[in-house]
Amino acid sequence: SLTSFLALVAMSLVFFSCQDQFADDVSPTSSNGEDVLLYQPERQGLRNSKTYVFVHGAWHPESSWNDVKWLLEKSGHKVKVITIQLQGLGNDPTPVESVTFQDHVNAVKDAILQEGRPVILAGHSYGGAVISQVGEEIPQRINKLVYINGFMPTDGQSVVQLALADTQSLVTQNLVIDGAVAYLSTENYGKALYNVALASPIPHVVRNAKNIIAQLRPHPVATLVTPLHLTAVSNDE
Repeated sequence: SLTSFLALVAMSLVFFSCQDQFADDVSPTSSNGEDVLLYQPERQGLRNSKTYVFVHGAWHPESSWNDVKWLLEKSGHKVKVITIQLQGLGNDPTPVESVTFQDHVNAVKDAILQEGRPVILAGHSYGGAVISQVGEEIPQRINKLVYINGFMPTDGQSVVQLALADTQSLVTQNLVIDGAVAYLSTENYGKALYNVALASPIPHVVRNAKNIIAQLRPHPVATLVTPLHLTAVSNDE
């Protein structure tokens, strides 16, 4: 399910953060003609800390990253975690019918540009398309792009083109498009996105899934049908 999957993502990011930090804090030397690595804890500091920016998927609030954020911050490594609330979703009051794909891209860009250094930018599902366009527009501010089961459109493609191609998806099969919004019924949100979490024997997992489902909102159709504009360089990365 989505909840369990995102928890695994957090643990993976903790692992890679640890790997990267260790790599930054070691230096090669030579002993008896062999290369070795010596850990140098005195080199640790802000230089080795990392900033993660997370972009949620369609229908979701930024609070869907809460467990991921908590795990990363409690990992014992120097990290800063920023979650983005896309307009028209979660607790954002923007009228959903007025929201464009570029609005979502700009929301992420604005948050990143407030940081003093490049970030690791992660997007889930629909968020994958958003981070692709962000990476195209401000590549110098991106350290890495991380796609968490996210859409990876090429130049000229839209999210809806990729989504409708997956005819086996429960999301595609149950999607309702009503004017300017796209949504699933509450029951189908559970079946398509949180089936495993809702059946979990762990109360916290079930409680979290129900809490997130209650916060899901219709998604602006305009953001799903807008083609991305990506250069050949971006498509190859």
